[in-house]
This record gives sequence, C-alpha cells and structure tokens, in this order.
Amino acid sequence: MDILVIGLVGLVFVVLLAGIGLLRLAWRVAEPDEALIISGFRAGSGPGGSGESMGFRIVTGRGCLVAPGLTKVRRISLEAHESQIVVPCVSRQKINLQLTGVVMYKVGDDYTSIANAARRFLDRPTDELETKVQNVFIGHLRAIAGSMTVEDMISDQDKFS
Repeated sequence: MDILVIGLVGLVFVVLLAGIGLLRLAWRVAEPDEALIISGFRAGSGPGGSGESMGFRIVTGRGCLVAPGLTKVRRISLEAHESQIVVPCVSRQKINLQLTGVVMYKVGDDYTSIANAARRFLDRPTDELETKVQNVFIGHLRAIAGSMTVEDMISDQDKFS
C-alpha cells in the first residue's frame, strides 16, 4: 500500500513537472520595445476585436500562450534607430551642397503601423530597412534643399529642420 502511494505521488509530481515544462515552452513574452508577430494555428484574429483579419496576431507589452509546432512567433523591434545620411544636392541658387544629417526612425506603436512593418520588413535584414528609410529621407532632404537658398538654410534652421 505504501509503495502504491509513493508511486502515485511520484506520478503526480512527474505530470506536474511536464505541465510546467509545456507551459514554459508555450509562453512567450513581448519585451517593452518589441512586438510579437504570431502566425499559424488560430492566429488570424484582428487586433482588439476590430474584425480585420490580418492572418497573424500582434502582441505587445504582455505575454501569450502559443501552440509550439503549430504557430510561429517572430519578433519585430519597436525601438528607435538612427542612421547618418550624406546627401549631395543643389540649392535654389544652383549651388552644389553636401548635406550631412542624422535620421531617427522607428516603427509606430499602434497595431496598424506594426502590421504594416511586419508585412514589409519581418525576416528581412535590418540593412534593408535602413536603406529604404535613408532613400526616403534623402529624397525629402533634396526637395527641401532645392526649395531654399543657402542663406535661408543657415539663418532659418528651424524651417530647414
């Protein structure tokens, strides 16, 4: 009788340890500066009950249970990045300039911005995102510099910024 009780207690202990191990395997937590993109089994519900079916689920700032083997969990950074750009451009006076600047960019914190970034940049090298951001800002900086004189750029730096 005593061996049966010890065996039963041992079996309950093993089942409890297996349950804790499975829970640790299935529990994912999003860090404060990242979002979890969950795709796969039952992951197609929209954010916050909006009814928008994205085909994946976004989790920010909390943990969630996932089905290992049935779902894929990827992380996308929400932290701010900076990139230095050097832009050869021409002022309104047709003077060639070499402008240097620093671009600060990040993925927005709302579900729409995170979903758009996930569709475009998830599982791509970070260099690709940086290159695309630089190209956008280089185009804007050329347009701004082309509409201003050198004197305006120097004297009215708030407008130039």
